Amino acid sequence: MFMRTRSKGWMGALVALAIVIIIVVVLWILGVFSSSYYAVYLNTGDLYFGSLSPFSSTLTNVWYIQKDAQSQQFALGDFSKVVWGSSGNLEINSDAVIWKTKLAKDSKIIPVIKGENPTPQSEGITQQAPAQNQVSQPSASTTKKE
Repeated sequence: MFMRTRSKGWMGALVALAIVIIIVVVLWILGVFSSSYYAVYLNTGDLYFGSLSPFSSTLTNVWYIQKDAQSQQFALGDFSKVVWGSSGNLEINSDAVIWKTKLAKDSKIIPVIKGENPTPQSEGITQQAPAQNQVSQPSASTTKKE
């Protein structure tokens, strides 16, 4: 009798585990756990684009937007190519976020982030060429304080 009760307990645990696994697989297929592309505007005035993890405040494959003072054109810069040698990821300090928004699937910035369109030329947005002595970089105060 003790063995039957014990085996029923294991069987119930296995059924519950199977249900949890099925739910996770279905949610994975629906894209609930996938990273989405976002625009994040910070209180420093910096605007970043990248893939935002659903489980942390990490923005990966980060691009930033700048306005050229002379031509008044906007430029996208690859955050991994900034002068100080960033890894391309940015830990966002949630206290510094003014707003964030999920980018539309047809956003012209997503192909740039994915590397599918390295030189966007639409609507006054151009990709910034990496410069060795570039002065105007995003502020370093936007990273999370540890």
